[in-house]
Amino acid sequence: MYCTDVSHLSDIDKYYADVVSCIVTTPNLCVSVHESRLNIHNVPGWSDFVKEKHDLARDVFLEWVAVGKPRSSPIHQLMCRTRKGF
Repeated sequence: MYCTDVSHLSDIDKYYADVVSCIVTTPNLCVSVHESRLNIHNVPGWSDFVKEKHDLARDVFLEWVAVGKPRSSPIHQLMCRTRKGF
């Protein structure tokens, strides 16, 4: 009932190994990888959706730090709003 031809079984094993290899390697070729200091993170969509808000929040935070971290000022309110947006 089942094929017992050794060459057929070998061909099926090779085909299976090739399919699994494609499944494993293709995402690495198609999705960009961001390397951080600690390890590698896949962050698809980071630049499209978050990077701009992160940059703005970081710039306002650094500005807030530069003026002495005031708790009740317009720069503090702006820093809180940009963080919330991020």
